[in-house]
Amino acid sequence: MQSNNQNFELAMLIGVLMIVVAIIQFIATLILIGIILVSGMLTLLSFWAWNQPRTLFGEIITPDEARGFVGRGVCGGFVAFIVGQLYAVIQHVNITDNWYALIILGGYFLGSVVIGSAIEEERAKAAASVQEILPPLAPPPPPPHFTQRPFEFADWEDEEEFR
Repeated sequence: MQSNNQNFELAMLIGVLMIVVAIIQFIATLILIGIILVSGMLTLLSFWAWNQPRTLFGEIITPDEARGFVGRGVCGGFVAFIVGQLYAVIQHVNITDNWYALIILGGYFLGSVVIGSAIEEERAKAAASVQEILPPLAPPPPPPHFTQRPFEFADWEDEEEFR
């Protein structure tokens, strides 16, 4: 009877853990879909501003920024693909095509959005830490010129003068 009770408790624990893992997977999937949508929308905005500057919500998107965004994303997707391939070869894991698509999209997001925002953050820090270079100070005025009497040795009679 004790054995049946322990098996039931173990089965309940495993069932609860499976539900928790399923919830975590669902939340991770929603986050991944949101990331892919944000990255896709920003990529479309970048293609829109590819040849000429565009203004959106008071922000100006220049062609250099747009090309940099897409270029960093392509590099990130390529690096993620290579890292996934290396992982599969080293660990002897079979990664399906569906997973490669997610790996490449995740790498695109990391390359374009995350690295792009890190670059902008570093530029803002650098701009804030730039010190204003002031012109050199004027040379200090020359010290006053005192005329000194030439040195004379004292006489024995000097003592009598002060009495």
